[in-house]
Amino acid sequence: MKKKFLIPLLLILPVLLFISAGLLKYAQGPYYLNFYDPSYVYLINGLNLAQLEGFGVGHFDHPGTTVQVISAIVVKFYYALSSSATDIVSDVFSRPEVYLIKINIFLNFINCLFLFLFGYFIYSLSKNIFLTFFLMLSPFASTELFYGMIIVTPDNLLISASLMTLGIIFYCLYKKEQTYSVMEVIVFALIIAFGLATKLNFIPMIFIPMIILNGYKNKFLYLIFILIFFIIFILPGIYNIEYFLNWVEGLILKEGKHGKGGANIIDPGSFSKNLVNIFKTDIVFAVSYFTVLSTFLYLLYTKYILKKDLSLVMSAILTRILTAILTAMTLQIIIVSKHYAQYYMIPSFMLSLTGLYICCLVFLELYPDKFKNNAKTIYAGVMSALIIWFSYQIISSYFEGRKQSEDAMSMVEYIEKKYPDNIIIPSFGSANIEAPLAFASQYAGSRREVYKEILEKKLRSDIYFNQWVNEFYYLSDSQNSAGISQREKPVLIQLSRYGSINEFIKKLSEITGYKNIEYNVIFTNKNNESVYEIFMR
Repeated sequence: MKKKFLIPLLLILPVLLFISAGLLKYAQGPYYLNFYDPSYVYLINGLNLAQLEGFGVGHFDHPGTTVQVISAIVVKFYYALSSSATDIVSDVFSRPEVYLIKINIFLNFINCLFLFLFGYFIYSLSKNIFLTFFLMLSPFASTELFYGMIIVTPDNLLISASLMTLGIIFYCLYKKEQTYSVMEVIVFALIIAFGLATKLNFIPMIFIPMIILNGYKNKFLYLIFILIFFIIFILPGIYNIEYFLNWVEGLILKEGKHGKGGANIIDPGSFSKNLVNIFKTDIVFAVSYFTVLSTFLYLLYTKYILKKDLSLVMSAILTRILTAILTAMTLQIIIVSKHYAQYYMIPSFMLSLTGLYICCLVFLELYPDKFKNNAKTIYAGVMSALIIWFSYQIISSYFEGRKQSEDAMSMVEYIEKKYPDNIIIPSFGSANIEAPLAFASQYAGSRREVYKEILEKKLRSDIYFNQWVNEFYYLSDSQNSAGISQREKPVLIQLSRYGSINEFIKKLSEITGYKNIEYNVIFTNKNNESVYEIFMR
């Protein structure tokens, strides 16, 4: 195909991906509507780095340093271009949503650029435009991938890291001589380390090059270089390494979200429930995984039960790639079933279509006469079904997002209209214009107290409730329980659907000494977020 036709064709899906992500972000509304965790945290840490004063980062859980560095670059450049009359901190705090949109757009541009480059790379290897389009549909394979693309989070950048990993798979598949130079091993390690430094749920992808590479020397060098590059990528937050290691230990040895539950490696009840949810929620991944698993088991049956020599009809690299994909998917399923959130599956969701294609290749090599003549028909049928399904998911997600944002905005508008002068104690996670900055200040590292002092003067409320740990969070060190009990107007508390009014009352009683505390629900939106009026006697 001529290059003048190829480039426009390869731009179709990246452009559609960019537009789809933009529409879904528009549907979800501003970040302060319930989903500012962790977007505002990455904004604050990007701001730290953008000041070029060695402030470092205060949030190191993911680790996420790659996203923090990108955020810093965008913040620095946009601030310079905007010619603001205030300093960079004041400007970011005055219009955080604007900065977040710019960061999100840039991250999505990176993803779409990598999708285009991935398509160009696949076509240069295969010279098959149908295969190229099929594989370029990978970022459309799950709505969770779009969830990643509408927020400022490591999950967004994992799409690019996963596309590069897919590039490794197809580079190895089309490589004539299955011997690898040190430089090739270094490139593989660099890609995987980038993904790991972005978010630790990329760990299963380590096994893809690990299984594909032949020779213990290559495998050893690969692991060593991953460690070296990982350390380089996390340098902005390296002083938090002790906290990070303790956090990882909790993920391994404890149950519950973020490893904050009991000392139990696996809870069988929640594990099995989460396992079912993974497959039930994402049909494309479920079909892909069980197809890959069935194909792998069929190969074992053919080799060990039927005693057929597969090396006579099938290339060894194809077997290794199939094994690598199955291993990565299975390990991801185990990890996420222990600490469940559907978007933790993003790296494996990106493998879904590649897994299906590898299975097709296996059967094409095993039974060429049966499948070769029907290959194009199968491609066309599968692609048509996928495009219809993906379009349906995007459209339904758009309307679902619009409904959620409208319901969340009703809470913001109600508070502004009915209680413009009242001091409201927002809980972190609730739809509130001011809560996100206060929430993010917890993770500002060395700049925490500086930012709290600025926000205390800027925000209407100086007291917040962290519903995840049932603790109050004060912007002022001088603030205490008296700040709540001595207010002239009634105390109002805003809780998201994850908050418990009973836990709030319990904590309020504990810090104020009031034993008779009553409440009245004055507003609840359709997202089950409520505002309560508190009476202390």
